[in-house]
Formats: sequence, C-alpha cells, structure tokens
Amino acid sequence: MEWLPPRIADRNLLKLLGTILKINTSFEDAVALRSVCLKSGFAWQELVEFASRQDLLPPLIWSLKKHSLLIPPPKTLSAERRSSFITTRLTEEFNTHLARQHDLREQLLNCISALNQVGITPLLLKGARYLLAPETSWEAARPMRDMDLLIPPTHAAAAVTALVNIGYIANEPTNLRSHHLPELHKPGRHGMIELHTEPLALLSLNLMPTEFVWQVAEPAAMPSAREAALVLPPIWQALHAMLHHQVSDNGFNLHTLALKSLWEFSSLAATFNVAEWTKLIEQTRAVGSDIVFASWCLQARDIYGLALPPSLPLPETAHHQVHGCFAEAGQPEIIRRVRFILRQLRRGFSAEVMAVRYAVPPHKVGISLRLQHLWFLLKRYRSTLNIRLSGRAQGLGGGK
Repeated sequence: MEWLPPRIADRNLLKLLGTILKINTSFEDAVALRSVCLKSGFAWQELVEFASRQDLLPPLIWSLKKHSLLIPPPKTLSAERRSSFITTRLTEEFNTHLARQHDLREQLLNCISALNQVGITPLLLKGARYLLAPETSWEAARPMRDMDLLIPPTHAAAAVTALVNIGYIANEPTNLRSHHLPELHKPGRHGMIELHTEPLALLSLNLMPTEFVWQVAEPAAMPSAREAALVLPPIWQALHAMLHHQVSDNGFNLHTLALKSLWEFSSLAATFNVAEWTKLIEQTRAVGSDIVFASWCLQARDIYGLALPPSLPLPETAHHQVHGCFAEAGQPEIIRRVRFILRQLRRGFSAEVMAVRYAVPPHKVGISLRLQHLWFLLKRYRSTLNIRLSGRAQGLGGGK
C-alpha cells in the first residue's frame, strides 16, 4: 500500500456515507436518507469532500441518483446559480468520470484484441472487469487508476511487444522480482496498463495461488465475439480484492480502514447465496486467512450494512482488529502518517520482503543490499517523494 487513506474523524459522516452507498437499501434507510439529505441547509459540501477524499465520489453520485436524492435546480435560479447548484456540479463530475471510463474501456478492448492476436487470452483483475459492465450498474461507478491484466509468465515478452506495437510505452524495467511487469501507458490517454504474471504479491500467493485463479476463471461477457478475455466469478473476485488490500498491500497489519475497497467487496457480497458464502469460508480457513476475512466482513457490515451469514465464524480477534482499524482511522493525521511510514519501511526493508525482491536467501540481506534498495526508491520516486511522505490533497473529483 503506497498511500495512506485520509483520516476519518467524523463518525456521523461515515455512517451517512455508508448508508447512501449500500447496495441493498431498506425502506427505512431510504426514508431516513430523504429526511436528512433533502433537509434545508444539509451540508452537501462536507459529504462530497469526504467521499472525494476516500476516492468514493463517483459511487456517491451514482447512489444519490439511485435514491432520487439529487433534485433538479429550481427553474427560478439564475444561470450562474444553476451552474453552481449541487446537482449540476455532481452531474458534471459524474459525466467526467464516465468519459474517463469510456476512454479506459476503449483502451482495454484494444489491448485485449492485440493480446488475442498473439495467442493470449488475458484475465481481467481488480477494476478492469467493471469496464465491461453496463453504465447503469454500480460497477460503472468504481474509480480506477489503471487496468490490471493477468497473463501467463511464458507470454510476458510477447504481451509487452503486442501492446508496444499499438502505441503503448513501457516504463523502465527494474531488477526487482515482482508479480507484475513494468507499467505501460499511451500518450494522451487516461490510466496505465499493468500486466501481471501472478494475481497477488509474491509473499501472499499461497493464499490465492496463480494456478487456482486460472482454474476458476470464466469467460468475460464481451461486446464483440472478436475479443476474448477471462474474469473471476464474483466470489473469487471479492476474495482477490480482499487479499490484495489486506495482505498484499499489508492493510491488515497497518489497521487501514479502506472505504473504497470495502464498498466494492460489500457490493459484490450483497448478492452471495449460502453456498457461495460457504465456499469463501472454507477457502479462507484452508489457507489460513480466516481471521483476515472475518475482520474484513465485520468492517463491511459495520460500514455498509452487509448481511453476514450465521455460518461465518467471527472470533474475538477479528472484532479486536476492527476496533483497531476504526481507532487508527480517527487518530491525528501526524500520528497516523508517522506510524504508516515507519511500518511500511519496517516491512519493505525486512529480510523476508527483500529476499523475495532481490531473489536472495534471507540471511544474505544485509546493510549493503538495504542501502542499494533505498537508493533505488529515492531515484524511482524522486518526483513524488514529497506527496508520498506528506499525503495527497484531494477535493471535489479527487482520487486516483
């Protein structure tokens, strides 16, 4: 995890946002929302800025529309006041989001086509699959920075060449072992393409092995029969998202309250039946990630009202972890940031992580290799070092 999510100091605002973003909203919730959001003097700016800082502005706007909470500007307003009316501003913001999504979708389809032509059927990881969803669905509201495609490692060179041949530029490769190749971007277009050879960071692959991911994958619903791609079934998509954030990105150990990732998980899990929940429970227990899973589910329940099955074990350690996440999110920003940086440095320079990155035995990790890695990080992130240390400034329309 490269970024620390912003501080959450207002629990009432968090509760309101969680209720608005619920996929399955009760009649009582809908009535309560209308009484709050349509009340004269409601603090729209506070809600919008809070959602924006958490990279949840498009989902907020989508949900407000779904609940009919965005009223048209009064016809008696002047043109200037109509343009600054909250509904006008949020509609324009969502249209900007959709325009970006359209650009990413077009790129994704072109990349899939180019990969297909050299015999590669990619598996769409994380947010990439949602670019194929209808604009009316919650999936279309999910913000994303890049598109992640899983390919067989034996096809890595061919995949990069195929994308370079249609105008993409690859970042400089590093000598570090990683689960993905250098990012690719096309000048003048949004986002990046990230080709993965493994679905998770190398140290967490035992929780969801690459072979398992390819085995459970299914054909994606493509707009044209000319292109072919794979996706994970919703239950495994949800599990992958949880493991990516909580284990690969170390969110569990950092006690990070990740509202965007939890919203995606809750939106997927809201449709799961008993058999699907059972599969998830059995899988997480089998690989030893059951406490992480239980904690994640409790957070989704507490924030987004996710209904959990009675068969899901919820040990005291999971409850304690959730309490720690909420407590950490409300700490003063300077304390949170110092802790975050120190924990990340401790993990990033640990013998276990360094051994994987540099393909050496753990006992070979010493001061010399750590200094080499520090120099690499300073060179690689020199243009963004300040904001990585101090945090990101976000406003209306913020996010990745």
